[in-house]
Amino acid sequence: SLAYYNHPEYFEKYRDDAFKISEDKTTITTIRNINQSSHTIFGHQQIPSTTNRIYKWKLNVKCGYFFFGIISDPKSEQDISSIAGGHHTYPSYMIHSLGSTYHNGDCVRKERADEIFVPFLNNSLSLKRLDIILDLSKGTLSCIINEDKSKEYIAFNNVIKAKDIKYTLA
Repeated sequence: SLAYYNHPEYFEKYRDDAFKISEDKTTITTIRNINQSSHTIFGHQQIPSTTNRIYKWKLNVKCGYFFFGIISDPKSEQDISSIAGGHHTYPSYMIHSLGSTYHNGDCVRKERADEIFVPFLNNSLSLKRLDIILDLSKGTLSCIINEDKSKEYIAFNNVIKAKDIKYTLA
């Protein structure tokens, strides 16, 4: 499930051979098991990077290993197969559910399996709450798992801001 403050947000672009989308476009269900790095699901909203606002997405996740983050150019069909891995010429910031981070497709930090990511360590299918926070006033992308604000993980503190850059949930 998906929630985005003040603006209707929904999943817009995904592989329909591997996923089913709910009628309200806020719930994605896997219909075929595929490798976590062989697909990307995009949100609808495009966020101007120069707004100096804080954007939050609240997701209910019922899977173990996956990537999440933001991307500035969700137009390419190639991106739907994977945006983590392989260098991109446009800004993208991805976090793996075990903590490794990817900037523009390149791994910049290896797996960080510390206490914040424990809910994902065993590829557990139990329901987890994942909050993704894009703070453009500070230039950060962070996450909170299961609403434990004391363990906010700031994955990036250098999110690029420019007039021609808009970010989309991925």
